[in-house]
Amino acid sequence: MADDGANVTVDDIKLRPESNFSAPQEFFILSDDSGSVNFISGTDAYQAQDFGAVADPTVDNRAAIQDAIDAAHAAGGGMVVLQSGTYGISKKPGKTVLRVVDGWNEDLDDKLTGIIRSPWGEATKNYGIADLTLDGNRENTKGLIDGFYNGGRPGGTIADEDVWIVRVETRYCSGYGFDPHERNERLTITDSISHHNGKDGFVADYIIDGVYKNNIAYENDRHGFNIVTSTHDLLLSNNIARDNGGGGIVVQRGSFDIPVPHNIMVAGGESSRNGKEGVLFLMCYNVEIKGVDVLENGSYGVRIHGSSHVSVSNNQIINNSRSKDGGYAGIQIKDYTDVKNTNRTYFAENNTISGNVIEWTTGLSGKAIVEVLAVNDDSNNIMLGDHDHGDWANVTVDDIKLRPESNFSAPQEFFILSDDSGSVNFISGTDAYQAQDFGAVADPTVDNRAAIQDAIDAAHAAGGGMVVLQSGTFGISKKPGDNGAILMKDNVFLKGNGIGKTVLRVVDGWNEDLDDGFKLTGIIRSPWGEATKNYGIADLTLDGNRENTKGLIDGFYNGGRPGGTITDEDVWIVRVEARYCSGYGFEPNERNERLTITDSISHHNGRDGFVAVYIIDGVYKNNIAYENDRHGFNIVTSTHDLLLSNNIARDNGGGGIVVQRGSLDIPAPHDIMVAGGESSRNGKEGVLFLMCYNVEIKGVDILENGSYGVRIHGSSHVSVSNNQIINNSRSKDGGYAGIQIKDYTDVKNTNRTYFAENNTISGNVIEWTTGLSGKAIVEVLAVNDDSNNIMLDEDKGYSASAIYVIISGVSVAVVAVTVLILVWWWRNEKRDRKCKDRDAQTGTSSHHDGAPIELHS
Repeated sequence: MADDGANVTVDDIKLRPESNFSAPQEFFILSDDSGSVNFISGTDAYQAQDFGAVADPTVDNRAAIQDAIDAAHAAGGGMVVLQSGTYGISKKPGKTVLRVVDGWNEDLDDKLTGIIRSPWGEATKNYGIADLTLDGNRENTKGLIDGFYNGGRPGGTIADEDVWIVRVETRYCSGYGFDPHERNERLTITDSISHHNGKDGFVADYIIDGVYKNNIAYENDRHGFNIVTSTHDLLLSNNIARDNGGGGIVVQRGSFDIPVPHNIMVAGGESSRNGKEGVLFLMCYNVEIKGVDVLENGSYGVRIHGSSHVSVSNNQIINNSRSKDGGYAGIQIKDYTDVKNTNRTYFAENNTISGNVIEWTTGLSGKAIVEVLAVNDDSNNIMLGDHDHGDWANVTVDDIKLRPESNFSAPQEFFILSDDSGSVNFISGTDAYQAQDFGAVADPTVDNRAAIQDAIDAAHAAGGGMVVLQSGTFGISKKPGDNGAILMKDNVFLKGNGIGKTVLRVVDGWNEDLDDGFKLTGIIRSPWGEATKNYGIADLTLDGNRENTKGLIDGFYNGGRPGGTITDEDVWIVRVEARYCSGYGFEPNERNERLTITDSISHHNGRDGFVAVYIIDGVYKNNIAYENDRHGFNIVTSTHDLLLSNNIARDNGGGGIVVQRGSLDIPAPHDIMVAGGESSRNGKEGVLFLMCYNVEIKGVDILENGSYGVRIHGSSHVSVSNNQIINNSRSKDGGYAGIQIKDYTDVKNTNRTYFAENNTISGNVIEWTTGLSGKAIVEVLAVNDDSNNIMLDEDKGYSASAIYVIISGVSVAVVAVTVLILVWWWRNEKRDRKCKDRDAQTGTSSHHDGAPIELHS
């Protein structure tokens, strides 16, 4: 058990062992739409039709399909193929559907515990099902029917092993949709659906080293996902539970006095509109939930009952308590007494709540944000608000602070996407200002800056309001003698009719050299040197017209004054596109507090897509940066307490996601959380951390980037966990590692060496599958004797320069000792050769690999 606080360790899913028969590659590939599974060939493919199966829902095909399975098994393994159609199924005395025949009656037979299942009391290994629908025919049968069931024997030690469930639907079963049971080792259920079943959609009953990924459970009578018994080391990734009668996601001991579930990771996905809790943790420990949208559930958002060492971080817990206004908290932590079995009280202790957005926005309210009803004096349930710079990566992204009360609140219509009628026709009232009434015309050859500015100024003079731009392309030029075009003001919200519908485009022929030499630093921006508060833009496209203008143009820019303390506050950027700007797409600058950029797009700009320069308490969520000349996302200067959630950076010329100090000797970025999303096919690193600290990246797909997957340079207390780091080093076969950890000497500014230390790598998949290879899985070039960079149970390996250790089929203890010995040898060798003068902190360019790192100036 962990000591104080949640300390979840979900081990990497163990590698499946070698088998005499490997699953054919075709098993994992979705069939085409021609109506037949026509790509299967070879002696190990068995067509069920050849054994008598017919696509007729009135015919019992169980024996024919079983004969095909038995034949494949007798031959040492093979793939059994079912063509499209609906096949009737009865109990043993999409496109392809196995449906229980009309009139089946449990009273005349027995329970049907699995339309497909493994044999009772046997250890069945290395098998799977794909691309099927299992239909319980609930309305036309009587008795308990489960869709899929497997496992050895409840209460015993017999286990099924190495099982795949891929793109399978279970529906209309009176019992469970999927009920993998005691026990399973290395079970994967992916891209599957379970709905309209009489009990739970997906169950995990004593599952070890399992993965449930990209599944959907909806409109089941009870829970969406029910994780029970002694399940441990289970990853639930990007699943959706919605509109179920019970809880969305439930992790619980169950109804017997047995070892409880532990080491469960719930990452990404959604739990919404379920009848009871969004998420319930009941008598379990060492569980983490992060990056999940927990929305509009009947009672609590998250309920922690009699559970310990639970971490709830960086989730959107919004508009719950739907069944009773004011009746339930966003999160409840409470002790639990097991009256039914042990009469023991399970204390809710050492739980951690951090970085969540918990709110009500629809007129409903909750009983509390977080309600703690734990009576143990030493319960130590923690709501994080401080920063710990200890010896491990310990990232604490504070909850985004609530926006203060304002004399003018953003209208609800500002956040709602316009309809498709071609006009923003639902805005009404005295605080709505139509830009057309002030002279704006949808003509790209006309400079509309002054007209739109007049509308903004009128709304500001009235104490606040919404300025509305209808559909069309509006020409824009720079304000004479200023650095921008349109200037936002306090309490003003500018809204168009949608991305690509309302376009502000710099007029053809604009030339910086002919305009007082001033750059156009923001088609929309806030005034220079002023603290502008409580404003926003939504549903617009900002077009820099890069091919037909000359000089530097940024899409959006704001902030008080670089180098000063003047701060913009409470800013919203919602569904905005920045494109074809010669400079940056979005450049929020020094300083901003409580800035949110969501559902926005930045592409084909000359520098970075999205920048965060000295942003405090910010959220960048669900944004896309693609085909920008430099980085996708560039987090710089002294930015801290920033959440990047489910963003995508792809096909940019530089790095995908960059967190760096920048080109000045200033405080470094810290307390940055990157959760979910993707960084792929970028020209340089997928992710770069340069001279920063207390940063965490988790649950991100880092794919096919030009150089490193993740590069940690001169940074400390960085945690890289549970990411997919695959097929990087695309620009040079064998040239770059999956992850590199390296010291960095700041030759340009301080001549100081920043040591890469106290970084943690755990739970990532790092591999190459396309014929390319990488230099190493993890490459460590940190020379500090006390660097303490930690590889926790990494599934692929560790590399230090020429040292390359693969962890595969070797006990963790042996690997740990081996790694420590190699690290000790390598560090001493490097120290003797290169670091005799380390204490002087002077450093040379010998710690730089020669590749220039682009800084934000």
